[in-house]
Amino acid sequence: MKMFFIFGFMKFIGLIFLMAAVCFGAEISVLPSKTDNSGIPPQSIDILVKSAISDDGHRVVEGSSQEIQVSVAPLGGTYIVYAEAFESGKSVSSTSIKAESAEGLDVAVGRAVRGAIDGARAKDNEQVGELTEKDKNKMNERTGVKSYKTVSFGPSFLQHFTTFHEERFVDYEEVMIKHGPGFEDFLFYTVRYGYIWEVAAHGAITLISHSAFSVDGFWREAFVLGGRYYVSPNAFSPYVGGGFGIGFTIPKDDFDDYLRLGLAMNLEVGVVIFRISQLQLDVGISYMVIADGFDVSESLNHIGPFIALNF
Repeated sequence: MKMFFIFGFMKFIGLIFLMAAVCFGAEISVLPSKTDNSGIPPQSIDILVKSAISDDGHRVVEGSSQEIQVSVAPLGGTYIVYAEAFESGKSVSSTSIKAESAEGLDVAVGRAVRGAIDGARAKDNEQVGELTEKDKNKMNERTGVKSYKTVSFGPSFLQHFTTFHEERFVDYEEVMIKHGPGFEDFLFYTVRYGYIWEVAAHGAITLISHSAFSVDGFWREAFVLGGRYYVSPNAFSPYVGGGFGIGFTIPKDDFDDYLRLGLAMNLEVGVVIFRISQLQLDVGISYMVIADGFDVSESLNHIGPFIALNF
């Protein structure tokens, strides 16, 4: 008799909890998520939205008057998550939160959905807008890398060429007559191609080949591993960068003394335009040093502007 009473009491308590869930938990329909140009499958966001609704004590149903829709848009190396709640087809509340990476979308979607359902704005509700240190550490550990190929073209000018020329040729005037008055400003055309890996909103690793050639037959090549620091993660993003590698210079026949193989050093400044897009415009100035072995005093350098497409 006593066991029957205990069992009946437990059923009664369970019924109370069930009734509380029915009374206080809302029935919510999930509209198809929008992920245009983000590279994130909308089905993945739908799953995160449904999970967030259930975790908040509500139920996911079809055909409810209460609906929610989530949109994800890329912003540089981050994502903006926008959640909007509807009642009978009319928008009643919305919340937007930034995710530092695709791997952090689960946290951002959950918080955005909670804010839209509860009608809480991120700046007014710490549980919606502010990530905890634990959340930040998890997302930093899971941060992915955004990869771009880069191709650029531009003119460049060989430096120190006249100085070396004066030192190595006895009859400077005779060589100047042979090569013309434009010899001091030796014009090259530079093609750069390689990879850019954005590992953070303000930082990237670069691996770029610099190929410079002249119509007179000079050829310079350098392979440089380096990095960039972006001043801003926005669409208009200035940066400074540089790196080290190996390079060589192959001169034309009558300038064999200018053969170089050695340390290559690069410094560049520029700006990336449309950085939030999958196709970026990169404009800057590059300065390249190719040493004679490790002897920088015997280096031949070139400097020039470039225009690049990162895709």
